[in-house]
Amino acid sequence: MAPDKRIGKIFIDYLLNGRGASTVAAYSVRARPGLPVSVPLSRQELASLRSAQQWNVANLEERLHGLKADPRAGFANRQRISKKMWQKLGAQPPSP
Repeated sequence: MAPDKRIGKIFIDYLLNGRGASTVAAYSVRARPGLPVSVPLSRQELASLRSAQQWNVANLEERLHGLKADPRAGFANRQRISKKMWQKLGAQPPSP
């Protein structure tokens, strides 16, 4: 689904929910050989990215100390669960 079609919706990519898929939260270790870590990147870093396994438990500290700024800074489109969505889920939003 195109990003402009996701506005105001919760996008769940069910195709990533299968055997061998490794979608995780930022800074989580993936269950793969070499223990790669899911790392947020800035757009400027994409060109120099060698592989999805570039950062791992052995060299993550090096990356964190080398950051000059938060790679997620400036992201304007953060999806949120609306009050109506929480009601449909029959749940309460977490406290701020």
